[in-house]
Amino acid sequence: MALALVQHAAPPDRLHVWVGVADRAAPPGLAFKLDGQARAPDTVMRPLAPVLAGPVGAKARTTLFTGFFEFTGLTPGSLHEIEVEGGGERIVRRVQALPDAVPKGPQDRFNVLLASCFHRLEDKTGTAGKVLSQLKVAPHLTLFMGDQVYLDLPTAVDFCDDEAWLADKFQNDYLDNWFGHRHAAADPRAVPSGFPQMLALAPGAFLPDDHEFWNNYPAWTAPVENSWTPEGRARWTRAAEAMYRSFQQTAGAAFGAARVLEVAPLSILLLDTRSQRTPGSLENPNDLLGAAGRQALRAWVDGLVQSAGTPTPRFGMLVTGQSLFSPAAGTMKGAIADYEFPDYRADYAFMVAQVERLTRAGLPLILATGDVHWGRELSAVAAGAPDAAVFEVISSPTSLVSTVIADQAKELWGGIKGLFGDRDPWPRHGNPDRPKPRFGNTKQYGTALLGRDDDRDKPAAMRGNQALMLRFARSASGLDVAVTCYPLANDDAFNAREQWSAGFRLRPPRGA
Repeated sequence: MALALVQHAAPPDRLHVWVGVADRAAPPGLAFKLDGQARAPDTVMRPLAPVLAGPVGAKARTTLFTGFFEFTGLTPGSLHEIEVEGGGERIVRRVQALPDAVPKGPQDRFNVLLASCFHRLEDKTGTAGKVLSQLKVAPHLTLFMGDQVYLDLPTAVDFCDDEAWLADKFQNDYLDNWFGHRHAAADPRAVPSGFPQMLALAPGAFLPDDHEFWNNYPAWTAPVENSWTPEGRARWTRAAEAMYRSFQQTAGAAFGAARVLEVAPLSILLLDTRSQRTPGSLENPNDLLGAAGRQALRAWVDGLVQSAGTPTPRFGMLVTGQSLFSPAAGTMKGAIADYEFPDYRADYAFMVAQVERLTRAGLPLILATGDVHWGRELSAVAAGAPDAAVFEVISSPTSLVSTVIADQAKELWGGIKGLFGDRDPWPRHGNPDRPKPRFGNTKQYGTALLGRDDDRDKPAAMRGNQALMLRFARSASGLDVAVTCYPLANDDAFNAREQWSAGFRLRPPRGA
């Protein structure tokens, strides 16, 4: 049997705990302890249940059960030790409730780690988890912004167009990431290396992007033969959705629903821009968010705008699976790679309009995302609202996915160049894109890459495997945000040398 426990982000007075049990014919009874005392969950949000059931589950190589449990009545920001025992195995983890506010102390911070794009087969030594678990600055919250799994890989494998085969394959992909090695540890406090170490850093909040399904989901894509027919896409979608619901979806919320995390005066909206989109027609693909997503975004912006003129304005952070600053892919590139937000013209215009509403109200905004396989920090400022900038922070990848043939050629060329000069530590990684100079529905924003603190003329941009930390500090009138980029190389000296920091300020509207 194998046992796993992951803390999910929850309101500040409670803990949400995901538990997985693998390699057992029936779900065991679970016994919990909180801070050394036996305590049953206050709410069983989702009891241990098989991830795959019925005819599909009967063909799975591994039996897997997951459940979701809630403990209430906690002090915001409080530290705890939680223990779960089942089937003779035991796990003990240190956990922390989310704070209800950014701390006011001069040295205190609220730390948010951003991560996306983790391909386990390119991190066989567990570098990402090892580096991040040894940081001197620990996160209070980790935002997993998409592509936590790559269900459509490896490319060379012939995927059966059979739902049971797909579900079994996808379940094992998740098992490898969430459980690591599947055997009981001698020390119940030990965390398996790799992605489980990332999951254990802090409460996690999750968004899907295309590889939680297939590249370019939900549209067909040339490299994925199963996506070529509506029936094939439907079978794959059902199998992938079952996995996402069982591992990443927070219990109690509708599938694909937006989530808001409040850490005053910061309001974080996680907006699922992948699972609710529909392909539409190639000539007019307009449905990116779904009706519920549009309503959630509009309501969140309404609340922020209403706060703008009060003594306690709130500052927004919008988390999505792709960048609002990326140009449209177009029909040909979109069919091969992935459509971008602007390809969904109506919903993209709607999203940008909500950004514009905030800046017109005098409020700055943070946009956080991953997806593109490089890191970047930029600002966009409208002439009529110089104090209400839009700041984008991209953190990608945690572990770069391999591109067959192309990456082998890049590594070979990088090795050859290294014989005649400095070795490129990231030969497979592309350079960060410079943003287009204008942004907005009427191109009213001017964009610019921000500079690093150690050299303001050096852009805050990063090649290579990475994770970014946003550190929020109270100021007299708002929030100061420090952004630190942590390289994730298997070389401690390189990581220390290449780490960089930048930052920006969030201030209330003038006169507020």
